[in-house]
Amino acid sequence: MPRHHSLSATLIALSLAGCGPNTGEQSVGVPAPPPQDSGADRPTVEVVDPEKRKEGNGFPDRLPAGLSRAVRGDVEVRVESVSAGERLSVTVSVRTRGEKAVAFADWTDPKSATVIYPDGRTLSLVPPTAEQAKAREVRRAGVEMGAGEVTKGHPRIAVLQFDMDAASGGHLDLDLDGAAVGFADPIRFRIPQKMLALPFRKP
Repeated sequence: MPRHHSLSATLIALSLAGCGPNTGEQSVGVPAPPPQDSGADRPTVEVVDPEKRKEGNGFPDRLPAGLSRAVRGDVEVRVESVSAGERLSVTVSVRTRGEKAVAFADWTDPKSATVIYPDGRTLSLVPPTAEQAKAREVRRAGVEMGAGEVTKGHPRIAVLQFDMDAASGGHLDLDLDGAAVGFADPIRFRIPQKMLALPFRKP
């Protein structure tokens, strides 16, 4: 796994475990800069506490990544972070609110996760290598990575990587196979352009 992707996954894991730097912060809106202010020193991404994100089904509607979470029954799926460099890397978390464990199969098959450009072009999922898959079995900050059981208080995260052929120039749509978490229908998110400029972006 490239170093910047590994750092991204590690920081997200720490955040999921309640050790992130934004724990307890309130939602922060992006104020419109006055005409004389370029806004260069202002935040460019709206920060919303994961527990306060809006809930939606994620099918057939698309949920705004980072602002909403897909919830069906006790199962919850979130897009935690997005970074763009040589590859597009999307970190997704799976949680359960119930007492019953949820079997998570992960999205490793190239057909299980797709990113779609506004013009209809698609990006193919790059399956993890055997070495990467083994590394993801290691528990990080109390958060499990990859396939396995999801229990209350113990989410799992998946780091999905896609080969990019060009900048999108706008939003990206993410389609996830719902079967990975026991859903009959796919899970659909829309990744806004502003999420591609988060701190983990490779120079």
